[in-house]
Amino acid sequence: MVNSIFLKTPRRIEALMMVMTLCLMVYKVGQYQLRKKLEEEKETLPNQLDQEVKTPH
Repeated sequence: MVNSIFLKTPRRIEALMMVMTLCLMVYKVGQYQLRKKLEEEKETLPNQLDQEVKTPH
């Protein structure tokens, strides 16, 4: 089972990097849209410390 997890060929490493890059791009777009909407609506969100923030991370 462990052998199926390890990436042994450069092609698989490149594929994983493409998937990871795509995931980061989708995350960043979502974060941008959330921040933009919060700014337009003049709203805030609570963070982990229960403090209201305008720009969540």
